Amino acid sequence: GQNSDTMMIACINHNEKTIKLVSLYRDTLLNVSYPDEEANYTKANAAYAIGGPEQMLTMMNTNLDLNITQYLTVDFLAVAKVVDALGGLDVEMTREEAIHLNNYNVETAEACGVEYEELELPSAEVFDGAITETFHLNGSQTVSYARIRKTAGNDFRRTARQRRVLELIFAKAKTADLGTLDSFMNLVFPL
Repeated sequence: GQNSDTMMIACINHNEKTIKLVSLYRDTLLNVSYPDEEANYTKANAAYAIGGPEQMLTMMNTNLDLNITQYLTVDFLAVAKVVDALGGLDVEMTREEAIHLNNYNVETAEACGVEYEELELPSAEVFDGAITETFHLNGSQTVSYARIRKTAGNDFRRTARQRRVLELIFAKAKTADLGTLDSFMNLVFPL
């Protein structure tokens, strides 16, 4: 019964061992109805609230001329737990992003049932908007970083952050030992 926060289409090529991700902007005006129903144009992220993953797939397939048959639904807690199981992520960001991360993390920490942990920022004189700095983020901070919408680039930049987080997770997971991967899969798959 909730709008989807993030929508991505993944193309997994097993032969080439590659994954390509395409984001669907949540505020894109699309027909979220089934083909035999009267058209209902609204924000794309509403399809999930209207009819769950099946409605989301129908919306994507109908509007984007696709034939997606498989899906994965993930909540904030699953992403946070993966990141925590991997020991956190090192993410480069601007001061503006870091400030918004702290704002978003109040809600994200509550949604994930974890304690809010504020990201400490260097002074504005040292760390201005044109400079980026690398921060080590825990799970809820990483989810909050991926949710930021109120910076230059709006949803375009937001979806780029989301894909960047997945790239960092995949890169870090590739270096993890099998026991670590097995433990976090067992932890996260039920979510």
